[in-house]
Amino acid sequence: MSSAVVQKNKQVVQRIYEVGINERRLELTAELISPDYVGPQGERGPGGFNENVQSLLAAFPDIRFRIEDLLAEGDRVVVRWAWTGTHTGAFRGIAPTGRSVSTTGIVLYQLRNGQVVRNWLENDRLGVLQQLGRRVDHAAPRRADDVGHLEGARVPGDGALEVRLRE
Repeated sequence: MSSAVVQKNKQVVQRIYEVGINERRLELTAELISPDYVGPQGERGPGGFNENVQSLLAAFPDIRFRIEDLLAEGDRVVVRWAWTGTHTGAFRGIAPTGRSVSTTGIVLYQLRNGQVVRNWLENDRLGVLQQLGRRVDHAAPRRADDVGHLEGARVPGDGALEVRLRE
C-alpha cells in the first residue's frame, strides 16, 4: 500500500473526530464510513456508526475528543484518544448527573477505498461508570482459569455490578 494511501487513511480517521464529532458534523459519515461498515457490536453502515456517536452526544453534549496518537500501516489506522464531557443527558440507562467525565480509549480502524469498513474499540467503561457515581463491586478471579467459572453478573436496583465465581 502506498504511503499516500496510508496518509489519506489517517486523515479520514482524524476527520471523524476533529470535524465529525467535535464540530458535530455527522453528515460527514456518509463520506467517511462505508455502506459496508460493520462496528464492534454489529452496527452497519454510516447510520449504525452515527447511532453510537449520537447517543454519546445526547448524554455528553459538550464532549470533546483529543487525539493523543494516530498511527497507520497498510489498511489499518490506530487512534488513541481522550474525551471529556458533562453528563447532562441519559447514558446507558443512567439519569443525568451533571458530573464531568473523562476517559481514554484506543480504536483500530480498517479502511478500504478511503472509507472505514470496520473498527474495534477498547476503552475504560468501568472508569466512566465510576465517575457517574455507580458503585461497581466484583470478585476478581483468583486464578487465570477461574475466568471460565463465572456464574454471571447482574446489576441490582442500586446499579452496582455483582460478579460471582462458582466454586
